[in-house]
Formats: sequence, C-alpha cells, structure tokens
Amino acid sequence: GKSHYQMKDMKVESIIRCGLDRWSCEIGSMWCSLAQYQSRSGWFERARDVYEEAMSKVTTARDFGQVFDAYAHFEETVIEGKMSATSDGEVDEEDVEGALYPHGGASRQAQYQSRSGWFEKARDHPP
Repeated sequence: GKSHYQMKDMKVESIIRCGLDRWSCEIGSMWCSLAQYQSRSGWFERARDVYEEAMSKVTTARDFGQVFDAYAHFEETVIEGKMSATSDGEVDEEDVEGALYPHGGASRQAQYQSRSGWFEKARDHPP
C-alpha cells in the first residue's frame, strides 16, 4: 500500500488541481500554490514540472506573469541555496551541479542553456 505521506501528497495535489477547474479567476495563484507545495516538500523537479505545465496552460497575461515571476523566484532561490551550501563547505560543486541539473543524458551546461533559453523565450513571448 501507499504510505501516509504519499496519500497526503496525492490529496493536496488533487485538491489544488480541482481548484484549477473551479476557480478560473485564481488560476495563476492556484498553479503557484501547487508548485510552492512541491518546493516546500523538497521536490524541486516536481515543482519545476508544475511551473512548466502552468506556463503552457495559463491563458491570460496576468496569470502568465504571476506564474513566470514565481518560477523565476523559485529558480533563484534554489540556485542561491545551493551556492550558499557550496561556499559554506557543506557540499562540493559537483553536488550542486547535480542538484541543479539532475537529468541524466544531457550535459549540465546544455541543461543550463536550455533552461536559460526557455526563460528568455517565455519572458519575451507571453500568451
């Protein structure tokens, strides 16, 4: 069976996703809440997935701006935290790069360039 934590996670995500269908005036805020929940739980890749899904699904400039700003702040916070841990000697640079760019096949530099390019494209061409 599923653990208590897996069930709780499923409930939180289900409740927020249900809200996406019901409260169209709060779409940007609901997406941000779901991503922030994932982030606070330490699931940074899941939070990124939620932000990217939100960016592709929002239909107003207001919601896009809200999600984009939250996503950019999330990325800055993650990077600052990892860099701070590196400078404090808690982890080495390889660990930081692995945490920031965890996908196997692609090089870390390519992942960085891809993410940077995505942000630039999204910033310059909102819905």
